[in-house]
Amino acid sequence: MQKFVYSLHGSARSVEFIGDSLSALRAFPDAAKHEAGHQIHRVQTGRPSADWKPMSSIGVGVREIRIRDDCKQGPRTRKIEVSEARIGGWLMKSKRFANVCHAIEDDPELADNLRLRSELMMALRDRIEAAGLTQVEAAAQLGVTQPRISDLLRGKIDVFSLDALVRLAHAAGLRVTMEVQPAA
Repeated sequence: MQKFVYSLHGSARSVEFIGDSLSALRAFPDAAKHEAGHQIHRVQTGRPSADWKPMSSIGVGVREIRIRDDCKQGPRTRKIEVSEARIGGWLMKSKRFANVCHAIEDDPELADNLRLRSELMMALRDRIEAAGLTQVEAAAQLGVTQPRISDLLRGKIDVFSLDALVRLAHAAGLRVTMEVQPAA
């Protein structure tokens, strides 16, 4: 299990990777790595991850995020320990990122695509939950199958393209805008 420690900086949460946790996360297969990135991005934006449990035996605010990885040997669950407060006493190298997508992807284009897909998935999930729709009702409203809604709600980010998520957002009555800025 890898430790990912979140600390608050102003009004936005940055993610800090302790020890070798970033390299361990980057070593996940792409689908599991991207799903983990999406779930951590959810926590960064103040939402719960899709599949988690509290780990009060370790500390207050510590949770375990579970990532299902379907591989050749069959389904495997990867577990990530997340804390929303700095855990004191660790004297390890750390790296801090404003957004987890830029931490797990070296290519800025892939990182931006992952971040945009994650944000659209969160907006769609929020819309479905706010409307109190079942998966079957949401599927009918959005013109997709119930398993597709299940994938959306479970954070299976790699099964959705940016185009598909924009189409779903419009079907859900959301307006999608984009802001483009010069690279830093």
